Amino acid sequence: MPSVQIAGYNVPAFHDDPGWIPETNIVLTPTTSANLKKILPAIVQNRPLLLVGDAGVGKNALIYYINSLRKHPTIRYSFNEDTLPEDLVGSYRLDPTTHGFIWSDGPLSQAMRQGSTFVADEMNLASPEVLKRFQSIFSEHYLEILEGDATRIDPAPGFQFVATQNPAEGFEGRKNLPR
Repeated sequence: MPSVQIAGYNVPAFHDDPGWIPETNIVLTPTTSANLKKILPAIVQNRPLLLVGDAGVGKNALIYYINSLRKHPTIRYSFNEDTLPEDLVGSYRLDPTTHGFIWSDGPLSQAMRQGSTFVADEMNLASPEVLKRFQSIFSEHYLEILEGDATRIDPAPGFQFVATQNPAEGFEGRKNLPR
């Protein structure tokens, strides 16, 4: 597999992936470089990653920067207190052609099937019901579509789960995530 050098790490590259590749320009200050070195091991090892920091410090920008260099598609979903599991996983939708219902993947299901990075932005705004949907991704490395026909989605190569959030203290509506 091809790789790209980022902050001293050989990171897998996906030069032929067709999805949305984020374009970003960041200034590689000593702090930015230090933050890259903190998060790149999880990306290289394809482990779930949680970035916590104040609003506007560049959590998403770091992921976009890394994925722009890797030519790796990124799907971002911004959580709020009204987010429902089907917003992420998908649901049945009316097909105007057949007037029947067809399954339509949500952004998390799309990212898993395509092998994209899924960025769960402001994840600690989500309800416990929504957070439970991620449990199988972390523990069993698959997602079960309960809303559909109980289909199991095994992630395609390249799938990465990244969550970002502001600290629970001092930000309205944020909760500490369960451990």
